[in-house]
Amino acid sequence: MTHEKLVELTILAVTALANCVAAASIWILKRELKLQTKAFTDEYAWRRQELSIRTLKEWNVTTSVHRDHIECYFRKKYGHPARDRYLPHPITYDEAKAIYNYGAEDDELRSVRNDIVDLLDYFEYISEAYNKEALDRDIVDHSLKVPMLRWYSELQHFIDYVTEARNNKNPWQPYSDQVKRWQPAPPPGKGFGRTDDEFGAAEH
Repeated sequence: MTHEKLVELTILAVTALANCVAAASIWILKRELKLQTKAFTDEYAWRRQELSIRTLKEWNVTTSVHRDHIECYFRKKYGHPARDRYLPHPITYDEAKAIYNYGAEDDELRSVRNDIVDLLDYFEYISEAYNKEALDRDIVDHSLKVPMLRWYSELQHFIDYVTEARNNKNPWQPYSDQVKRWQPAPPPGKGFGRTDDEFGAAEH
Protein backbone atom coordinates (compact mmCIF):
# COMPACT_ATOMS: atom_id res chain seq x y z
CA MET A 1 0.00 0.00 0.00
CA THR A 2 1.41 3.31 -1.01
CA HIS A 3 1.89 6.17 1.39
CA GLU A 4 -0.65 8.29 -0.47
CA LYS A 5 -3.27 5.53 -0.23
CA LEU A 6 -2.64 5.12 3.48
CA VAL A 7 -3.06 8.83 4.03
CA GLU A 8 -6.30 8.79 2.03
CA LEU A 9 -7.71 5.89 4.04
CA THR A 10 -6.66 7.54 7.28
CA ILE A 11 -8.45 10.75 6.31
CA LEU A 12 -11.60 8.80 5.38
CA ALA A 13 -11.51 6.92 8.68
CA VAL A 14 -11.02 10.09 10.71
CA THR A 15 -13.83 11.82 8.78
CA ALA A 16 -16.19 8.90 9.34
CA LEU A 17 -15.33 8.82 13.04
CA ALA A 18 -15.87 12.57 13.32
CA ASN A 19 -19.25 12.24 11.64
CA CYS A 20 -20.23 9.46 14.05
CA VAL A 21 -19.15 11.53 17.04
CA ALA A 22 -21.04 14.55 15.73
CA ALA A 23 -24.19 12.49 15.12
CA ALA A 24 -23.94 10.95 18.58
CA SER A 25 -23.45 14.38 20.15
CA ILE A 26 -26.48 15.77 18.36
CA TRP A 27 -28.57 12.79 19.48
CA ILE A 28 -27.44 13.24 23.08
CA LEU A 29 -28.19 16.97 22.96
CA LYS A 30 -31.66 16.37 21.51
CA ARG A 31 -32.40 13.73 24.12
CA GLU A 32 -31.19 16.01 26.91
CA LEU A 33 -33.28 18.87 25.57
CA LYS A 34 -36.32 16.60 25.36
CA LEU A 35 -35.81 15.45 28.94
CA GLN A 36 -35.36 19.02 30.15
CA THR A 37 -38.46 20.14 28.27
CA LYS A 38 -40.50 17.30 29.78
CA ALA A 39 -39.18 18.13 33.25
CA PHE A 40 -40.07 21.80 32.77
CA THR A 41 -43.53 20.90 31.44
CA ASP A 42 -44.16 18.53 34.34
CA GLU A 43 -42.98 21.15 36.84
CA TYR A 44 -45.20 23.80 35.26
CA ALA A 45 -48.21 21.48 35.26
CA TRP A 46 -47.59 20.56 38.89
CA ARG A 47 -47.31 24.19 39.97
CA ARG A 48 -50.44 25.07 37.99
CA GLN A 49 -52.38 22.29 39.71
CA GLU A 50 -51.00 23.36 43.09
CA LEU A 51 -52.17 26.94 42.53
CA SER A 52 -55.56 25.70 41.35
CA ILE A 53 -56.06 23.52 44.41
CA ARG A 54 -54.97 26.38 46.67
CA THR A 55 -57.41 28.72 44.89
CA LEU A 56 -60.15 26.14 45.34
CA LYS A 57 -59.38 25.82 49.05
CA GLU A 58 -59.43 29.60 49.42
CA TRP A 59 -62.72 30.00 47.55
CA ASN A 60 -64.99 30.00 50.59
CA VAL A 61 -62.59 32.03 52.69
CA THR A 62 -62.29 34.67 49.95
CA THR A 63 -65.90 34.83 48.80
CA SER A 64 -68.20 33.58 51.56
CA VAL A 65 -68.39 36.84 53.51
CA HIS A 66 -69.20 38.84 50.37
CA ARG A 67 -71.74 36.31 49.13
CA ASP A 68 -73.43 36.07 52.52
CA HIS A 69 -73.68 39.87 52.90
CA ILE A 70 -75.20 40.28 49.44
CA GLU A 71 -77.67 37.45 49.98
CA CYS A 72 -78.57 38.71 53.46
CA TYR A 73 -79.28 42.21 52.15
CA PHE A 74 -81.69 40.97 49.48
CA ARG A 75 -83.36 38.41 51.74
CA LYS A 76 -84.04 41.25 54.17
CA LYS A 77 -85.21 43.57 51.40
CA TYR A 78 -87.76 41.09 50.04
CA GLY A 79 -88.77 39.69 53.42
CA HIS A 80 -87.35 36.23 52.86
CA PRO A 81 -86.57 34.20 55.99
CA ALA A 82 -82.93 33.86 56.93
CA ARG A 83 -83.00 30.13 56.19
CA ASP A 84 -84.17 30.79 52.61
CA ARG A 85 -81.07 30.79 50.42
CA TYR A 86 -82.84 31.83 47.22
CA LEU A 87 -84.24 35.00 45.69
CA PRO A 88 -86.89 35.26 42.99
CA HIS A 89 -84.66 37.21 40.61
CA PRO A 90 -81.15 38.61 40.12
CA ILE A 91 -80.30 42.23 40.86
CA THR A 92 -82.44 44.49 38.69
CA TYR A 93 -81.08 47.43 36.75
CA ASP A 94 -82.71 49.92 39.16
CA GLU A 95 -81.26 48.05 42.14
CA ALA A 96 -77.83 48.07 40.53
CA LYS A 97 -78.12 51.81 39.94
CA ALA A 98 -79.15 52.46 43.55
CA ILE A 99 -76.33 50.30 44.92
CA TYR A 100 -73.70 51.94 42.75
CA ASN A 101 -74.92 55.48 43.53
CA TYR A 102 -75.53 54.94 47.23
CA GLY A 103 -76.07 58.01 49.38
CA ALA A 104 -73.38 59.29 51.69
CA GLU A 105 -75.38 58.24 54.75
CA ASP A 106 -76.44 54.83 53.44
CA ASP A 107 -73.90 52.53 55.06
CA GLU A 108 -75.87 49.42 54.16
CA LEU A 109 -75.79 50.06 50.41
CA ARG A 110 -72.14 51.11 50.61
CA SER A 111 -71.34 47.78 52.25
CA VAL A 112 -73.31 45.83 49.63
CA ARG A 113 -71.56 47.72 46.83
CA ASN A 114 -68.14 46.95 48.34
CA ASP A 115 -69.05 43.27 48.67
CA ILE A 116 -70.19 43.09 45.05
CA VAL A 117 -67.05 44.84 43.78
CA ASP A 118 -64.77 42.61 45.84
CA LEU A 119 -66.57 39.50 44.59
CA LEU A 120 -66.34 40.61 40.97
CA ASP A 121 -62.67 41.50 41.40
CA TYR A 122 -61.98 37.97 42.62
CA PHE A 123 -63.84 36.46 39.67
CA GLU A 124 -61.80 38.68 37.37
CA TYR A 125 -58.58 37.32 38.91
CA ILE A 126 -59.71 33.73 38.35
CA SER A 127 -60.73 34.51 34.76
CA GLU A 128 -57.37 36.11 33.97
CA ALA A 129 -55.44 33.23 35.54
CA TYR A 130 -57.63 30.70 33.72
CA ASN A 131 -57.22 32.41 30.36
CA LYS A 132 -53.43 32.65 30.73
CA GLU A 133 -53.32 28.97 31.79
CA ALA A 134 -51.90 29.82 35.20
CA LEU A 135 -54.70 27.67 36.66
CA ASP A 136 -55.55 24.10 35.75
CA ARG A 137 -58.58 24.44 33.51
CA ASP A 138 -60.04 21.04 34.36
CA ILE A 139 -60.08 21.91 38.07
CA VAL A 140 -61.66 25.32 37.45
CA ASP A 141 -64.22 23.91 35.01
CA HIS A 142 -65.22 21.19 37.45
CA SER A 143 -65.43 23.26 40.62
CA LEU A 144 -65.72 26.99 39.90
CA LYS A 145 -67.30 27.37 36.48
CA VAL A 146 -70.92 26.92 37.58
CA PRO A 147 -70.83 29.33 40.55
CA MET A 148 -69.01 31.91 38.44
CA LEU A 149 -71.69 31.61 35.75
CA ARG A 150 -74.43 31.79 38.35
CA TRP A 151 -73.05 34.92 39.99
CA TYR A 152 -72.55 36.56 36.62
CA SER A 153 -76.25 36.02 35.96
CA GLU A 154 -77.13 37.45 39.37
CA LEU A 155 -74.88 40.52 39.04
CA GLN A 156 -75.09 41.18 35.31
CA HIS A 157 -77.18 44.35 35.68
CA PHE A 158 -74.64 45.73 38.13
CA ILE A 159 -71.81 44.99 35.67
CA ASP A 160 -73.80 46.58 32.84
CA TYR A 161 -74.62 49.72 34.85
CA VAL A 162 -71.03 50.24 36.02
CA THR A 163 -69.84 49.76 32.45
CA GLU A 164 -72.23 52.45 31.23
CA ALA A 165 -71.25 54.78 34.08
CA ARG A 166 -67.59 54.40 33.07
CA ASN A 167 -68.04 55.31 29.41
CA ASN A 168 -68.62 51.72 28.33
CA LYS A 169 -65.42 50.47 29.96
CA ASN A 170 -66.15 47.23 31.76
CA PRO A 171 -63.87 47.03 34.83
CA TRP A 172 -64.42 43.26 34.89
CA GLN A 173 -63.96 42.61 31.17
CA PRO A 174 -61.87 39.42 31.63
CA TYR A 175 -64.69 37.92 33.71
CA SER A 176 -67.34 38.88 31.13
CA ASP A 177 -65.19 37.48 28.33
CA GLN A 178 -64.65 34.22 30.18
CA VAL A 179 -68.37 33.79 30.77
CA LYS A 180 -68.98 34.22 27.04
CA ARG A 181 -66.30 31.65 26.25
CA TRP A 182 -67.82 29.14 28.63
CA GLN A 183 -71.44 29.58 27.67
CA PRO A 184 -74.27 32.07 28.04
CA ALA A 185 -75.10 32.78 31.66
CA PRO A 186 -77.82 30.40 32.92
CA PRO A 187 -81.31 31.90 33.02
CA PRO A 188 -82.33 33.28 36.39
CA GLY A 189 -84.80 31.26 38.35
CA LYS A 190 -83.43 30.30 41.70
CA GLY A 191 -81.82 33.66 42.35
CA PHE A 192 -79.09 33.86 44.93
CA GLY A 193 -78.19 30.75 46.78
CA ARG A 194 -75.93 27.74 46.63
CA THR A 195 -76.53 24.06 46.42
CA ASP A 196 -74.05 21.21 46.55
CA ASP A 197 -75.10 20.07 43.07
CA GLU A 198 -74.49 23.49 41.55
CA PHE A 199 -71.32 24.40 43.36
CA GLY A 200 -69.58 21.08 43.80
CA ALA A 201 -66.33 21.01 45.73
CA ALA A 202 -66.04 24.79 45.88
CA GLU A 203 -68.72 24.95 48.56
CA HIS A 204 -67.22 22.35 50.88
